[in-house]
Amino acid sequence: WFLFATCEVPEAPLNADPVDFLGVDLGVVNIAVTSDGEIMAGRELNRIRMRERTLRSKLQRKNTPSAKRRLKKRR
Repeated sequence: WFLFATCEVPEAPLNADPVDFLGVDLGVVNIAVTSDGEIMAGRELNRIRMRERTLRSKLQRKNTPSAKRRLKKRR
């Protein structure tokens, strides 16, 4: 048995006079910087990327069946 149900929901009205704006700058050193001055640093993300890259290169160098299996799991 299957039941397909639909319902109509009215659209919310758009705000014609916005009070505040938020701009986001995406960069390399800092992942994001908002127009309010809040900085999201990318140090932790870069550390994780580097660890994954070194692990991937080590596993690819081994070229054993277990290394290939571990590489598949990490995708």
